[in-house]
Amino acid sequence: MELSSEDCLHDPVGQLPPEISSEIFILCLDDYPDLQAQSCPTLLLTVCRAWAAVALATPALWRRMRVAARYAGRTPFQERIMHAWFQRAGTSPLSLCLEGSWTRENTEIVREYATRIEELETKFTISSPLTVLIREGELPALKTLKLWGGFSTNEAVEVLRTLPHLVECTFDALRFRTPFDGAAPLVHFNMQHFHVGGVGDILQGINMPNLATLSLSTQFVALAQLVSFLRRSTPPLRDVLLGWHELGAPVVAMQAQLVNECCSLLPMLQTLEVIVDRINALSILTVLADSAHLVPNLCTLTVRLHDWSPTAAVVEFYEQLLAVVLARRSTLRKIRVFHAEAGSTDSSPVQTVIGTLQVLDGLDVRVEDGKTRDSTDSDTDPDASVEY
Repeated sequence: MELSSEDCLHDPVGQLPPEISSEIFILCLDDYPDLQAQSCPTLLLTVCRAWAAVALATPALWRRMRVAARYAGRTPFQERIMHAWFQRAGTSPLSLCLEGSWTRENTEIVREYATRIEELETKFTISSPLTVLIREGELPALKTLKLWGGFSTNEAVEVLRTLPHLVECTFDALRFRTPFDGAAPLVHFNMQHFHVGGVGDILQGINMPNLATLSLSTQFVALAQLVSFLRRSTPPLRDVLLGWHELGAPVVAMQAQLVNECCSLLPMLQTLEVIVDRINALSILTVLADSAHLVPNLCTLTVRLHDWSPTAAVVEFYEQLLAVVLARRSTLRKIRVFHAEAGSTDSSPVQTVIGTLQVLDGLDVRVEDGKTRDSTDSDTDPDASVEY
């Protein structure tokens, strides 16, 4: 309901300079606001004339949107709303999250504004009309891409080839073990943040010499392929998440030589997170403890153990973790350990080692297992948000 004239006189937002009100309105938005009238920013137009004037004069309010195509054909009403938002955004770059049934017909409005799209998140196959826009090079301004769909390694490499200006890219579900059959890896000079779920052989098909963040999460990572990628690319990686976790597969112990070489190729690394079994976690911790000159800038270490271990093995893990901390006291500032199994840390010997870690000056330590994680509010605990 629109505010009365008397209410508007006492509206604290209405007393602010328009540029401050604009910033407040922007902070009210979701990452990708819906087009519905009951959601911001459209809702702001219904409060009072002063709020509506500020909202319409703030292009940044209208540059991001989530659109669900509910019908295979064109939907004039939805297109009119999209046109209105695009026009209110002025010349601002666009950020779109596109869901639903996008066909050749209802993709035309996206094509019309394609040169202004800077961020795109969508879930489709390689042959869908929206993906065709990408493959045909019709998104020249695109810098951030999140694709949720079953792409093969070669299809993913071709997407990267058509988008040389990408700075951040996420492939959520590459198909497993699809070999790269290109003559030579693609060199992508602008990529700084690369996130992949379902790795396959994607690392064989790319070089990224300016990469700062690499996330290969929740699926099996071939360590030899990772080492080869690091050798070829020599990226200045600062943040790495690696998943050595394949459901139902037997544990394959990492070769110590490869672990050493991998660490030697990460001289600028500051944050390391691994999803791993206990045996390979010990291999990683041993290298970090015995070779403190490798990964010399490491300040945050997170280990997510996805398998069950007897008490003696858990004690061994924490003793090795303590050795890492003692070897890296000058740089290591944060330790996070998550156990998939409830009660993994209940025994007295385990608690003794954890207690030693927690009293060290300058070190922030958090340990959780399935039991403590169930009682944690993930909305207030960002470290508890990753699932096994």
